[in-house]
Parts: sequence; C-alpha cells; structure tokens
Amino acid sequence: LLEEHARRLAALLSLARRRRGSGRQHLRRLNEDARVLRDIYTALADDARRESVSPAAEWLLDNFHIISATTRDIHHDLPASFFRRLPIIATDEFAGLPRVYALALELIRSSAGSLDAQRLHRFITAFQSVTPLTMGELWAWPSALKLALIEHLRVRAGILATSRTYRQQADLMVRALE
Repeated sequence: LLEEHARRLAALLSLARRRRGSGRQHLRRLNEDARVLRDIYTALADDARRESVSPAAEWLLDNFHIISATTRDIHHDLPASFFRRLPIIATDEFAGLPRVYALALELIRSSAGSLDAQRLHRFITAFQSVTPLTMGELWAWPSALKLALIEHLRVRAGILATSRTYRQQADLMVRALE
C-alpha cells in the first residue's frame, strides 16, 4: 500500500520549470512552528509543576530538547539558498513546494507520523522506481522529513493545547458550582 502510494505520487507530481519566491518560506514556517511548540511546552511545564499531565504532554516535555535541536539542524542543513534550488511541484495541493518536501509531508500523512527506517526506505525506493530524485533532493530528504515532522508535531501539540484549555475551562466551571 505504501509503495503503491509512492509510485502513484511519482506518476502524478509534475515539476515546474521555474522556481518562485525567496526560498525562505520554509524557515518562516519553521520559526512559527517552533514558537508555537515552545509556548505549548511552557504551558505544559507549568501544569506539570502542579499536577500530573497526560502521556502526550509528558512526551512533549521529555522530548522538547530534541525538537529544539532539530529546528536548529534544519536551519543549518536546509538554508534558503539550497531550498530555493530544489525541484518544485507545478500543480496540485503541493504546487510551489519542493518535491522532496511534498514527499515528506505525504509520507507522514499516510503513516500518521509513525516512521521507521524500513518504511522510509520502501517509500523512497518505490517513488524512485518511477521517477528518480535529484542528488540535491536526496541530500535534502532528511531535513525535509524533519521539517515535515516539526509541522506534524505542531498540529498535534495544538490539539493537546486545545484539550488543555477545555479541561481548564471545565475545572473553572466545576469550581464555580461548588
């Protein structure tokens, strides 16, 4: 199933002739994702000082240093000047995005964020059986994957923050009724 999806993507994704934009949009989005994750981390750390937190919150608290280091790695390993030169998608929901980043987003989406080395290898090998990636795309693949994972974590952490807000509102309502 994963391999079929990768081959289908390879056949469907057409490349644009020219690159648009500065190539910095991924760093702006990354910085915003990092800011949101940091804010959620701070709120959850405050909660953890007073009460027990959910396993998801505990995971974010325990692994935030890895997320921060990954953000720094992406800035270093995927600068705007390099990102701008990657082949981009011409049409589709991924129009304007580098193909390798679109692949990373799609892999995470189809895997629910659950990745391992074998799944990564199967996906890229199946894609390249139809359309080979450039050397630059292969070099950018780990960073594009990290970038997509940070985005995925931001969405999941946002859900965690929303449930936290609802829980706090419910607690206030219960206290008001007492």
